[in-house]
Amino acid sequence: MYVCWCALVDCKPTESELQVWTQVQSVLQCTDEILHDLSYYSGAATEIRDVCSPVVSLNLIVNSIIIIIIIKIIITTTYLRCSAVI
Repeated sequence: MYVCWCALVDCKPTESELQVWTQVQSVLQCTDEILHDLSYYSGAATEIRDVCSPVVSLNLIVNSIIIIIIIKIIITTTYLRCSAVI
């Protein structure tokens, strides 16, 4: 039985691997930002349940639509930020 251990912390890309390594590194950094942003997202389950309930006020509908728009903006800007890196 052979045991192979490699310390990836000290690895450096060769000249031919550098372009791919740089792209992968930028995507990984971007995913860290996305995960960080998502960690602050508390969810919208209550708002969704309230909108789906039989008695719905106009304010509740407007607030829910605003929340959905904000979430869409966050997702779109994060995606565009990551796409610009590549």
